[in-house]
Amino acid sequence: RLATATLTIHQLHTRLTRQRVGEDTLVRAIDVAASVGAEVRFRTAAATLVNRLATLTGAERVALGARPTPRAQAAEVVAISGVDQIKRRMDLVQDLGAAMDESIDQDLETFFPYGPDDTLIARQAERLASRHGPAATAAVPLRRRGRAVAAITVERDPSRPFSATDLACLRLIADLVAPRLLDLHDCDQPAHVRAGRGIRRAAADLVGPSHPIAK
Repeated sequence: RLATATLTIHQLHTRLTRQRVGEDTLVRAIDVAASVGAEVRFRTAAATLVNRLATLTGAERVALGARPTPRAQAAEVVAISGVDQIKRRMDLVQDLGAAMDESIDQDLETFFPYGPDDTLIARQAERLASRHGPAATAAVPLRRRGRAVAAITVERDPSRPFSATDLACLRLIADLVAPRLLDLHDCDQPAHVRAGRGIRRAAADLVGPSHPIAK
């Protein structure tokens, strides 16, 4: 349901104010979120997201990756626009995963090319652009409970580098789709992974972040 895929009105207003997103961008972002929210399986929702984003941004390739468990250190690429089956050993898939991890680990948007005043680490974004481009690239994290656990990468013609407005649009879409998409991701995980995640959440809620057991 769309209600599980979107933010509350207050949260949405806060993000729009902070990111200075225009009305047209908001309409496009909500449209993408509605399409993702209508799906009931993670793989189809992921495919919907990357294909809709590719059309929206004029990208040559959009990919989504997520870390399969809370303790995982590497994102698994789960969807690539226009691709039905992902071959894990492909250099492209490995480079996409590295660019996603770079964004997830820093919990911020990374992009290439970047200006002299941009203070970010985007080595993997640059590597992706140089090895599989030339391209302008961007990676945007998806968050669960304030923690980055997944990311989207977008690659398009180098004559169209990502502006602040472009990144704000991608950020808003990521915020809108993350709750529903990550819930579906959890549902598709093996039973023992779901059980372990549930136990950790229950323990954290019970003892609180300041309790020694939770640390």
